[in-house]
Amino acid sequence: MNKKVVWVFVVMIGLLGCFRFGLRLCSIPKVTSPYGSTIGGIYYTSMFFGMWLSYEGTEGASSIDESIPLDTIVQAVSDFVDKKYPKQKWVFERFHAGDAWGQEYNIEWRSKVPSNADILLLNNNPILIWSSGANGFNEFGGGDDICDEIDWRISLNPKPSLNGQMPNSNGP
Repeated sequence: MNKKVVWVFVVMIGLLGCFRFGLRLCSIPKVTSPYGSTIGGIYYTSMFFGMWLSYEGTEGASSIDESIPLDTIVQAVSDFVDKKYPKQKWVFERFHAGDAWGQEYNIEWRSKVPSNADILLLNNNPILIWSSGANGFNEFGGGDDICDEIDWRISLNPKPSLNGQMPNSNGP
């Protein structure tokens, strides 16, 4: 091969390498989506609320009413998860840590949510959970708020497995 051709080839590879290095310096790093993290926390917490409500052996779950403080219910569901699903303890650790912006999740009785909170009221859950989103303002599911429309009654196995594992989503 001609020395001139080899030299041109080496210079082109060098330029290509410099170009790629320059692109790396200018590229924007990928960031995990706060939305994905927050919706996951809401989804799993809602799922366990539904399991707690539908599990026949849970004290108080069948007679839930608005006279019970929500903090008491959150603690009862957390205790239920610790006892029946110890490997899933992280769900309530994440719930108590707050959303991706470090704010507490909003949790309220369905009947106490304003009637114009259309997105929150898409399901029939007695307790609703949502995040105020990046702006930190509670817009009851509107604006940049993040909520999950999971309906506990139709999305959950009514008698979860008792062996400490998650219930099989494909049925028994």
